[in-house]
Amino acid sequence: MKRILRDDNIPIELTGERIGYGHTQRGDYETAVRIWRSHGGTYVAGVYGGCVYAGQYPPDSYRAAVCSTPADCIAWLRSTCGGALGPASREAIAEAADVDDAFGAAAVERVA
Repeated sequence: MKRILRDDNIPIELTGERIGYGHTQRGDYETAVRIWRSHGGTYVAGVYGGCVYAGQYPPDSYRAAVCSTPADCIAWLRSTCGGALGPASREAIAEAADVDDAFGAAAVERVA
């Protein structure tokens, strides 16, 4: 069982696997994005942001959301970054798309 912490809500517990991971670091600040798929078929997206050196400002933050679909995960990740997908989110989504067909379908914009 995986326990995912959140600053703004109770923790999430799920049985499943991590299907996506992305990481960026700018100076002393790092961002890590993880995407999990539960055995029941739901998804969880999580974002960690914090200083590489403990105790520095800004404090660490943990955000996560339970999502019914990959599109919901992508929309939530976009909402955490002011309407755009940051590099760590794009990396995590690409990794998830490689191992999950539903994520693969949601991770591209198709036009006719």
